[in-house]
Amino acid sequence: MSHGSTGFVIGIGFIFSIRHHSSIVILMKPLAEFPFGQTAVLVLFISLTACQTGGPILDDGLPGSGCMRPAPPINARDLMLVETTGTTFRITKGKNVGATTQFSLERQGDTWRAKLTGRNTVQMSVTAEGSIIANHEDDLENTVRVHYAPPLLLMPARLAMGQPAEGQSDVKIVNLLDGTVRTRGRCRYRIELAGRQIVSTPAGQFDAFVVKTRREMDLGIANASITWRSAYVPGKGRVAHHLVKQVRLLGLIPTESTREIRLTR
Repeated sequence: MSHGSTGFVIGIGFIFSIRHHSSIVILMKPLAEFPFGQTAVLVLFISLTACQTGGPILDDGLPGSGCMRPAPPINARDLMLVETTGTTFRITKGKNVGATTQFSLERQGDTWRAKLTGRNTVQMSVTAEGSIIANHEDDLENTVRVHYAPPLLLMPARLAMGQPAEGQSDVKIVNLLDGTVRTRGRCRYRIELAGRQIVSTPAGQFDAFVVKTRREMDLGIANASITWRSAYVPGKGRVAHHLVKQVRLLGLIPTESTREIRLTR
């Protein structure tokens, strides 16, 4: 090339990452003239993503675990209150990976009872506007009952992206066997519709609505932070659930545990 000639970015396409839908793009663009006959090359790295609301929320490397995408508004009843008995989930993260557990959701007059065998039972009701609330729940692993006043919001009547529901309830924890009070405190919560995602389970793949819930429990000598993401399919109910819990005692280094279950049948 002669002195003073024009340099170009001689551009070609992109390298594609299937997992994160990102691209490295080399663009073709004329540049200003450069002395000494040098050809200037400009490489522009651009991240292109189909996941408009972040990466996979229930991602464990299983085929079909897709990126999050926007979700339309939806009513809580369509997601959560799907009466079912004998539903089986497989534990995919945490203790007893590979084991299965039974889930049931049954209507009992004006209330609903959700039970995950060996783990917890929640007594729920529906407000006049359609919100789903918990009057109390039983932690079967720790043999305690947690009372909420006012009742704890589990899911607002209507969920829409960018419109989280926040609030707090007083907490009283009692022994499940004799009702002796163990401790009292306060629970702050935040519930939001995170988006939609293709979720893989042993029962198949589902295009699910993902709801993210975060609770902060202040119980005096202990503080707990619990975050979970549940995947729901309208008319079918919950198909996957991923929970992370941190507990801090008396200012010590917190302990963390993870549990995930996915629908088997």
